Amino acid sequence: QELRIGGGTDIRSKDSSKFNPEIQKSTDSERYEKLGVAEICCVGNMLIEGPFSQDGKIYGKRSREGYSNILPLPENLKSPCSALAIPAATKTLDSSKNVFPNIDAGDYVADAQLIAQKFNLKNTGRVRIFLEDTPPDATNYILNLRTNHFARATNLQIWYRGTKTIVVDEDTCAVIYAPDATVQISSGKEFTGAIVANRIIVEGNSRLRFDKSLLSEVFF
Repeated sequence: QELRIGGGTDIRSKDSSKFNPEIQKSTDSERYEKLGVAEICCVGNMLIEGPFSQDGKIYGKRSREGYSNILPLPENLKSPCSALAIPAATKTLDSSKNVFPNIDAGDYVADAQLIAQKFNLKNTGRVRIFLEDTPPDATNYILNLRTNHFARATNLQIWYRGTKTIVVDEDTCAVIYAPDATVQISSGKEFTGAIVANRIIVEGNSRLRFDKSLLSEVFF
């Protein structure tokens, strides 16, 4: 429905299927030179606030003149799949802890209070976190998930079918599927992976790295 990009934002893509450990030893400028172009599709309103850096194309409705690289939406653009079922073997994360230990691969259920806590992910495989609208008075979700920029985005998946706001408040490498919600990237943060959301708000001076290898992934 809406894409909002704050001034000073840098948008590019990466392909983790061609991951090279030597890139980790490079400076930021050297790493970004190795990144490719990014393509973004927005079927709703688009608001661009101030100058931004983008290597690639944006498809959508123009909300402001002067951005020649915003192109009409492709005719074959499809809506994201709306099916989402929580697996029967899903485990509930214990929200009584203030700091979580390392979390093994698996499926977990978390609420708004829980997800705001800091925790680490073991490098043992895919972690899927299904968000629930509890407590009822929670206004949004704060994701304090600081992850390795060079990890596979599919190793951390956030699934949510509610309508509240998911705020990404740390540098995060993940896939977020929240087709009815708002996803907000906090100012100065870096997000690597992919996002499906009703509204995407990118605050100023952020960095988006869309992982092109995810185009071949099957999530359902």
